[in-house]
Formats: sequence, C-alpha cells, structure tokens
Amino acid sequence: MRLFVGRRKAEQPPAPEPGFLAQTRRNLKTLNMDECKTALYKATTDDR
Repeated sequence: MRLFVGRRKAEQPPAPEPGFLAQTRRNLKTLNMDECKTALYKATTDDR
C-alpha cells in the first residue's frame, strides 16, 4: 500500500504556472453565468 501511494504521489502532474492561474482567475471574474453555461454546453456536446 505504501508503494502505491508513493507512486501516485510521483505521478502527479506539475503545478500550473502562477501566471496561468492569475489569467484564469481574471477570466472567471469577467465571465457571466450565460457564458459559462454556453461554454460548458459546447464542451460537452462537440459530437453534434
């Protein structure tokens, strides 16, 4: 069990860059609910 936990810890993806997080936060502040719903709908229905 310890080996499994250690392996999972090593396989974690690298942390995103601070600039990317700041940009994402800025984008989330400017998005309104309708845009979020539209983006989510498009992301979940690309096969149509």
